[in-house]
Amino acid sequence: MTAQRQQKWIYAAALACLWASSEIILGSFLHNLKVPMRGTILASIAVIIMSAVGYRFRLKGIYWRAGLLTAAMKTLSPSAVLLGPMLAITIQGLLMEMVISAGGTRRIMFILGGAISITWNFAHLILGYWLYYGNDVVALGASLVQYIQKETGWQFITGWGLIAAFGSVYFTAGAVAAIIGTSMRKPDPSKTMGIPRKEKQSNQQPKKHQADERRRSLVWLILLIVMVVSVLMALSYWPLEYSLPVWVASIIVLILRYRKSYRRLAKVGFWVVFLLLTVLSSLLLGPTIEEGLMIGLRMNLRAILFVLVLSALSYELRNEKLARTFNMHNKSFLSVLETCFETLPMVISILPPARSILKSPRESLSLFVNTINVWVDSMHFRQLEPISAVIISGDKGSGKSRLLKNSVIPELQRSRTDYAGILMQYMFEKDEHVGYTISLLPGNAEMTLVGPEVSDAILKVGKYSFSRSAFEAGSKHIEQHLNSADVIFLDESGWLETYGMGWYNALKDMRQSGKPMIIVVRPDLKEDFMKFWNIDEKSLLAPDSTDSEVRDAIEALMVNGKL
Repeated sequence: MTAQRQQKWIYAAALACLWASSEIILGSFLHNLKVPMRGTILASIAVIIMSAVGYRFRLKGIYWRAGLLTAAMKTLSPSAVLLGPMLAITIQGLLMEMVISAGGTRRIMFILGGAISITWNFAHLILGYWLYYGNDVVALGASLVQYIQKETGWQFITGWGLIAAFGSVYFTAGAVAAIIGTSMRKPDPSKTMGIPRKEKQSNQQPKKHQADERRRSLVWLILLIVMVVSVLMALSYWPLEYSLPVWVASIIVLILRYRKSYRRLAKVGFWVVFLLLTVLSSLLLGPTIEEGLMIGLRMNLRAILFVLVLSALSYELRNEKLARTFNMHNKSFLSVLETCFETLPMVISILPPARSILKSPRESLSLFVNTINVWVDSMHFRQLEPISAVIISGDKGSGKSRLLKNSVIPELQRSRTDYAGILMQYMFEKDEHVGYTISLLPGNAEMTLVGPEVSDAILKVGKYSFSRSAFEAGSKHIEQHLNSADVIFLDESGWLETYGMGWYNALKDMRQSGKPMIIVVRPDLKEDFMKFWNIDEKSLLAPDSTDSEVRDAIEALMVNGKL
């Protein structure tokens, strides 16, 4: 894989993680609320993300790749039917790619691409009805339009006209989504940003499927194809009294082997459509009511068969033999996909709440979209050799900084190890904790990092403001001492760095230097921190670690870090 293609795949992987995280969190939220047109809403959010990323960073060649990766990550979903959603996501990315490739990264092309990709959802819906119910549903639609024309006298109502009218609604929705996406701008560095505190959402991270009761089989995969063709031919060419027993036998076999496949049949909406089609068919199709009723019944029998067969195919296509064969011929794709699976939980942890996204998509998604370079960096770091580090971890106020100041730094001095870093300490006013100061070591520079009243605030979280000059001074201090220091320490890395803010640039310089590090990080962020920066944890120190434990940790870091 060439460097240019690899770069496109990495950006596509980062975009896919943003896309998939919105599918997982928003999809679950909308499903629980039983919101109609969930697929269109999710597709619109995807267009906002794609157009925001593509237009902001002028990217081409990543959308079809992102669609393919997002569809592959859809296998994390517990849904029994995956083929339809995976196909829709893949084609949505492909259509966006075709439009952008043809016209460039101009705003109008993103708007057109978004409109066309969302319109595909409507085409997918129509094709789905045709697949489920066959040509008879087309005849039913035509007869219904003729009936409306006859009863109302409105000859301007036509089948194609109705399709165009509904399609224009989807087209407009896609265009609006792309307009929202392309109107997002990078955060203005001269303005103070207000960011709500975002705790880690460990309960919303995707989980892989548990082991299924029955083993997947290539024989059953072939039998499913033979079964659906045979039953469809029987329903089409045999009288119902002969084809119905064949249908019943097939349904019993499917339910017995794929016990979860009938869940969709338990939905009230499916049977409402069943009754509606049966009644309309009896009235509008066939020369008699009885013949029309038989046509409607055949359509519904076909639909029930397809519901179960598609669920069964989704199950059998996860066959390990198929996966191994695919992996043997697509090792590069598999490597990128594995990186996506590793990154996805971290991306989900910073996704704004579903309610906020639906209420104000532009504001909620703007900062989220801007993190794409953060995830691209992380994927690059994971291609490098792991970097050695000692981790100091403990809850807020447990004494992490005190251990760094009173034990770790003196031990570095005792062992004559050249060090540089940032030490954070509490700031008090009248015995009340009001913020934090930082000390730049070696040296005696000290300044306010966080406080209720900061004159040059770069961002604000709750009542606390973060100083722009303190972040800049600390990052510059790290940069100046990277070459001369043997060990770099940072107190501390928190949730701001996952947005590419705070000490992110300093950490990036430290990671790229390859120098051993000593990092203070909270326990709930430790796992993601290690994975994000590709860190080889040599020792883990707690706030109450002894001097002996600190000495052993530093010695292990010096040996393994090849100081």
